[in-house]
Amino acid sequence: MNNTYSMGIFLGEYRDRLDEVVLRMNIEIKPAKDLGEISKKKISEIFVDAFGKDLIFFSKDKTKLVRAFQHMFNFDVFYCALIDGEIAGITACTDGKVHSV
Repeated sequence: MNNTYSMGIFLGEYRDRLDEVVLRMNIEIKPAKDLGEISKKKISEIFVDAFGKDLIFFSKDKTKLVRAFQHMFNFDVFYCALIDGEIAGITACTDGKVHSV
């Protein structure tokens, strides 16, 4: 039996108005690997935005954390939610055999 695992995170500025965005149905989902190099940094920024308080053990500097983490994601299983063409959220879908990080 194959299970699919998914985790979704939205950037703070979009979390606050997610209901408004969903009502407008203006969210586009694209594979991260199709978005190029810029998606690597943006995915890391969203991850650090969501989990920064848990990552201060490593550094309090968010820029350092973004640089440190952006290489660890498996972009073959990440998808990005775009709002008005800008990456606003991420999710990773995997069957448990392929890791997202």
